[in-house]
Amino acid sequence: MGPSLRTFLLAVPLVLVAGVLRPREPTVLENHGVHPARFWVRKASVRGELEVVLAGDSRVFRGLSPSAMKGTLAGRSVANLGFSGACLCGRYLSYVEAALDPRARTPLIVLGITPHSLTAHAAKDNGYVAEARRSRSEALERAYLTPAMDFFEPVTMKAVSNAWTGAGRPPTRYVQRFADDGWVASDLEPPEPDGALREYEAVLGASPVDRGLVAALVATTARWAQRGVRVVGFRPPVSARMRELEDRLGAFDEPELQRRFVGAGGEYLVFDDAAYPTYDGSHVGAAVALALSRDLAARLGGAPRESAPGTP
Repeated sequence: MGPSLRTFLLAVPLVLVAGVLRPREPTVLENHGVHPARFWVRKASVRGELEVVLAGDSRVFRGLSPSAMKGTLAGRSVANLGFSGACLCGRYLSYVEAALDPRARTPLIVLGITPHSLTAHAAKDNGYVAEARRSRSEALERAYLTPAMDFFEPVTMKAVSNAWTGAGRPPTRYVQRFADDGWVASDLEPPEPDGALREYEAVLGASPVDRGLVAALVATTARWAQRGVRVVGFRPPVSARMRELEDRLGAFDEPELQRRFVGAGGEYLVFDDAAYPTYDGSHVGAAVALALSRDLAARLGGAPRESAPGTP
């Protein structure tokens, strides 16, 4: 056995041991469950599998747990296909439709309709488009190699010292748990009730709701309804200050959208924001998400009905 081979054989177990025992650096972001890279690749590649699709932006992928909904939905196949900053338009809505099982007797699409999801900003820059642009080889690399490479990421001596002594820990923690069904259970510790307001103020001030995108969503809803798909829309819960900002600065006319959505053959459900507190004004934490998911499933489980504008 040559010296190079002996060195290699000795190095492998040492590297593996170091990877297992290495302390984790203190960080604001803490991820658990499915590796994020694998999670997003899988989420962007669903085809013809689902009876129920939950679609929308981060308020959907953080706010709705398919597992919490399945019991009420009689064991139907459900997945959360929400993406960060998703626009309810174009390629994304085509993908949502393609994810439905063509053999489903009662296909259902649930749309979390937010003002930002109907803006030119969302249409141009969103998580689904970023994932859909990846080549097959890049997607495979992210799904299988990226999680493995994280194991061997170098660590500094300062990080080792801080991890074992507790020094340098951040004042806040953002904890995410990625589930196979597309839900990201999220919590900000401690909460920042108005933490997201500044970002939305900047974005919606520059890019309010686009009436052309609203019209396109209504037209897509009508087409889906005509082919036998049950389409249900709702506005995910936000803080009172966020709702006021979105309606005013984002020029979001929810009553008008609701009338047009129902007129196109969709159903529109209304939830009480106050019953579902957020951790940053925009997103609900894991426990609240489970409650919202169960409540939504209960509303979906009944006979389809048309909600009058402004009524639950």
